[in-house]
Amino acid sequence: MIQKRFDPGTHYAFSLNPPVNTDHIRRKFIDVPYATLSPAQKLDIYLPEDGTGPYSVILSIHGGAFMGGDKSDAKVTQALEGLKRGYAVVAVNYRLSWEAVFPALVRDTKAAVRWVRANARKYHFDPKRIVAWGDSAGGYLSTMLGTSADISELEDLSLGNPDQPCNVQAVVA
Repeated sequence: MIQKRFDPGTHYAFSLNPPVNTDHIRRKFIDVPYATLSPAQKLDIYLPEDGTGPYSVILSIHGGAFMGGDKSDAKVTQALEGLKRGYAVVAVNYRLSWEAVFPALVRDTKAAVRWVRANARKYHFDPKRIVAWGDSAGGYLSTMLGTSADISELEDLSLGNPDQPCNVQAVVA
């Protein structure tokens, strides 16, 4: 039997969604690690041009059939519209299916929520107002965040900030 490792560079999700141009956004922090188990566990932070917060947070989770996609691809464009309405946008990467198996991706997004809360003061987030937003695989992960806060099998507190809750207040899927 021939076994071929998945090649993420040839998957459709990479070619359909080019990187979004965020050069016009002044207040941003790119490739911030929220955990250290994998290089994939990074997020991008975009803050509104006006105000000092605390900002409600749109946690943007990319799609890509669990096999591809990226936090900085064009799919984040819709979430970035929230900047105009005073929301912070945190775009999240997670370990993809060719790197780790379920429930790793759910655990990663929960770790990202805990990281947002733990760093709320530094980035002027409102830790009590987080909405998970995504489509396709990102929609799935958003709904998991919205429904599984108390499911211990879907948690990995060793990913960081175990003293913070992983629940979200709303879901856009």
